[in-house]
Order: sequence, then C-alpha cells, then structure tokens
Amino acid sequence: MLSPLARRLRVTLVALPLLGSLFLSACDKVDLTAPTDSSITLTTSQTVLPVTGKAEITATVTESAGTPVQNGTMVYFTSTVGVIDPREARTENGRARVTFAGNGTSGTAKIGATSGSAVATEIEIKVGGAAASRVVLNVSPTAVPSTGGTVALLATVTDADGNRLPGVPVSFTSTAGVLANSTVVSDDNGQARTTLTTSAQASVSASAGAAESGSIAITVASALQLTLTAPTGTLTAGTPLSFGVGIVDTNASPARLVTLDFGDGSSQQLGSLSGTTTVAHTYGNAGTYTVTLTAVDQLGQAYSRVAVISVGARAPLIVNVTASPNTPNVQAVVTINVAVQPAATQVQRYEYNFGDGIQTTLASSQTTHFYATAGNKVITVRVVAVDGSSATGRTEINVIQP
Repeated sequence: MLSPLARRLRVTLVALPLLGSLFLSACDKVDLTAPTDSSITLTTSQTVLPVTGKAEITATVTESAGTPVQNGTMVYFTSTVGVIDPREARTENGRARVTFAGNGTSGTAKIGATSGSAVATEIEIKVGGAAASRVVLNVSPTAVPSTGGTVALLATVTDADGNRLPGVPVSFTSTAGVLANSTVVSDDNGQARTTLTTSAQASVSASAGAAESGSIAITVASALQLTLTAPTGTLTAGTPLSFGVGIVDTNASPARLVTLDFGDGSSQQLGSLSGTTTVAHTYGNAGTYTVTLTAVDQLGQAYSRVAVISVGARAPLIVNVTASPNTPNVQAVVTINVAVQPAATQVQRYEYNFGDGIQTTLASSQTTHFYATAGNKVITVRVVAVDGSSATGRTEINVIQP
C-alpha cells in the first residue's frame, strides 16, 4: 500500500504528460502574426470601381530588417465600404492577397490591414458615385409641342481625369413632368439614359455622388394661330375664288409646312409661312367643298382650320365681238375687240375667223385686220377658257370700195 505522499506523487507524474499535450494543442491553434517592429504596405489594382466592381488588394509584410515575414503569417483586412474576401489571409513570400468587391453602395472604401502589432496605412478606393467628378447632361429636344411631348436625357459621368465611369448610379430630377426612371446606373460607356414626358416648362438636372450637372430648361412651344377666310357672295364654278390664309407663330421660327386643301382633290403647298397671304383657286364643278388649312410647326405638331363653301353652277360664257370702223374701206385697218362674260373668266385662246377666208388663233382679245375686197363680212370669234369651256361671238361689217 502506497503512502499518501507516494499517491500524490503518482497523480502528479500521470498528469504532467496530459498537461503537456493540452499546451501543445493550444499552441497549434494560435495564428502566426508579424514580429514586433514589422511593417505592412497595402496596394490595390484599381482605385476607382463601379458599385459592383472588384479589385485585388495586396498586403506586403516585412520585418524590421526589411526581409519578408515567415510564410503563413496571418494578415487581417478591414474596409469601411464593400466586402473583403477573405477578411484574413496568410502571406506567401511576404505578401497576402484578398479581393475587394463593391456591394452596390457608393462611397469611398478605406481599406486597412493588421498583423500582430503592425498596422498598415489605409488606402482608398472610390466606389460608384464617390468616383464621379463631373456629370454632363444632354437633352434632346429642348422644347416640346404645346400639347406636351417626350425628351431624352443623357448623362455622361467621368472621374477627375476625364475617364468615363461605368456602374455609377445617376439621379435625374425635373421640376415638372414624369421621368421614366429617376435613377439609372451608367453603362459600360459611362452614360445613363432616361426620358421625361411633360406638357409644362421644366428644369432638369443629373447628379452622381457629389458631382452635379447644370440645369437645362425645357420649354413648351406656343400653339400656332391659324386663320382661314373663305370667299363670300355668289360663288360659281369656273370663277377664280380667293382664300385668305394667316399663320401667327410666336416661336422663334415659322411653321415649317403649310398646306391648303381645297376639298376637290387638289391642294397647294405654301411652304414655310408666317403672316398672311391670299390663295386663288377655281372649282370646275358646282358643289359643297370642305377647305382645310393645315400647318405643322418645327416640333412636328399639326394644327388645322376648316371652312365649308358652296359653289354654284358655272355661269354661261358670253362672247361679245365689236369691229371698228363698222364700214371700212377696202385695205383699211379694222380693229376687232372681244369681251367675255363673266369678266373673271380665264381665257386660254381666241380663235378668229375674219369672214374673208382668213383665220388665226391668238392669246389676245384684240387684233387688227384689213380686207382686200368689198362686201359684207361676218367676223366670228370662238373663246376657249382655261377650264375647257367655250363660246362663240360674232359681228358683221360692210367693206366699201372707195
């Protein structure tokens, strides 16, 4: 039987190996960190990133003598924005590498690293809007019709060096109207697009992070004021009718296209018109006609005015022929005059037959002729109008042999 002292000694001897095993196991789980007076230098592959971009972060750890730390030295990384993966890494040849990734949030990521008592100087990566230094906004067009319209907004985002930035959230604002999207992420070309629909004057702008564009005004064009004055009184086919046309445009430029449709299958282009003018038209047949004046402004907005007229049957064409003198001598000059009713008839030609076997066609309502023989002469004149109608008049003279 062992004495109490021997039993205690035996327990102690048995426990010593077990304590040693526990101590060695605990030492195995302690991470290796940089020795005292070591230093850490951080570098990054990119200093500007989209909101979902990635960059490699390298921590270079050296001992006080300038030599790389032992392989497997643990380095711990931190970041104020985004995600570090993994958050800790072991060195190989004095370098530990991790990946920084944006998580959709704009900001300036301050990235740090530690190992033991060594603390790195933080580096910065500008993410998303934080990298934006300038926003240029373009609007097309800068005016909408009086009834409203849609304009395209294009924002280009660049950094301090003028490089275009993809993946940057751009915010659009407008004092009036409806934006298709108020926030758009810039594409691979650093551009963000949206549209604005408005019927009121508006001021638009765009911003990315602290960078803002200037405001651009979108104006609303004033409506064209059209007047169409139809002829009054007794209107007849075959008679030229006058229509008064007026265009009042308070915008900078005149209406780009003005058309007067007479309602009988014919129309007249008046081009770019501002102010008033008179347009003549002759209807070939009796009837009721709807006359339409249409004007399109510089923004493509169309305006119109309508007038309805009733055109009566064509007035009969009457031709009066007179000759002077009425009793001329042989070889004397005779002047022949032709008068047509209605007076507004547009005559195409006058077909003269002097009654002595001689005929001629002229565009004039007056001509002269002399006769070689005495006797009664019947002078006839057929008048043909522009619209194709015709009528004949006659007179008789007595030629005297002196």
